[in-house]
Amino acid sequence: SFTKKFERIFVPLIILLAVITSLAFLVLDEAPSDSFYRAMAVLVAASPCALAIATPSAILSGVARAARGGVLIKGGAPLEALGRVDAIAFDKTGTLTEGDPRLVDIAPYGDATEAELLTVSAAVEALSDHPLAQAVVRDARTR
Repeated sequence: SFTKKFERIFVPLIILLAVITSLAFLVLDEAPSDSFYRAMAVLVAASPCALAIATPSAILSGVARAARGGVLIKGGAPLEALGRVDAIAFDKTGTLTEGDPRLVDIAPYGDATEAELLTVSAAVEALSDHPLAQAVVRDARTR
């Protein structure tokens, strides 16, 4: 998006300008605290709004929140991509289940009916000893 492209150039440029400002006033024999305040003034004046900082802050917050919940996310790109996901299929028995997975919903694709999909899925999974396969077979028998 435009914001991301703008942010990639704008933020480093403004940070560089603030550093140059700070160093320039140090060279001109300003007190370090005054030089720092001038650099901060450049940062505040150059900031069009919180938008340039909002995206990285939101991503960092999302990754941190997921980590507190025991979910590791490798950076912002996967987190942003998660916003476009329509369905998720988990195969992490023992991590996400209590050892007793259940089939809760069937979402047929194309012309297949729920019954056809369940019958074929149960047939494919019948010889597997995987807990999710067993859940499909068990729940297919009860429906």
